[in-house]
Amino acid sequence: LTLRLDKASLDLGGRGTLAGAPVQLNLHEVFAGGTRLKATATVDDAARRRLGYDLAPYLTGPVDVDVDLQGRRSRSTITARADLSKASLAVSEAGWRKPAGVAARAQAAVTLADGELSAIDDFSLTAPGASIEGKATVDPATGAWRRIDARRLRLGARTDLAFQLTRGGDGDLHVDARGAALDLAPVIEAREAETEGEPRPDAAKAADHGPPIAVIADIGRGW
Repeated sequence: LTLRLDKASLDLGGRGTLAGAPVQLNLHEVFAGGTRLKATATVDDAARRRLGYDLAPYLTGPVDVDVDLQGRRSRSTITARADLSKASLAVSEAGWRKPAGVAARAQAAVTLADGELSAIDDFSLTAPGASIEGKATVDPATGAWRRIDARRLRLGARTDLAFQLTRGGDGDLHVDARGAALDLAPVIEAREAETEGEPRPDAAKAADHGPPIAVIADIGRGW
């Protein structure tokens, strides 16, 4: 790393590692102003596990990440872009998969307040046969998401809709989905395959499968 320091500012640049992943970074800080940090890294499965973001089996393989942070500690923004071309993506519940070597990308714009996650102002993912774009609000005390607003979700050959997913104070979920089409056939088939030959669960055991979910839907066509 190379450091340049004077009475007004600090510059730090060079290469290092984060959770075992190689990182190239450039930091410029004006003491009377704000901070600008730009970093690039290739993050693989092992690095994501060390960072506490193990996304398997939905995401496996290396991801090239470009991060740009600007602002002060009281309020700053992060723009992150990810090249997912070398990675494999899969939503087996919906019967969709992108193999490694097929182009895909994701990006997000995030706001931090006093160093803590405040909002995900915009996010998107684009891959063959799947895309989503939207935003999310979070609980500033815990960083846990409160509401996800997806302006458009396209998945597989048929699903095309928008939705709002809200988490209540007791962990219950509220879904409001509206759009042209929703294909639940792969989800139902996967669930039937998982439970084939198993005894029918009683109400108490069924409650252990997750929080209560309330759904409002206005869908043009469903499968």
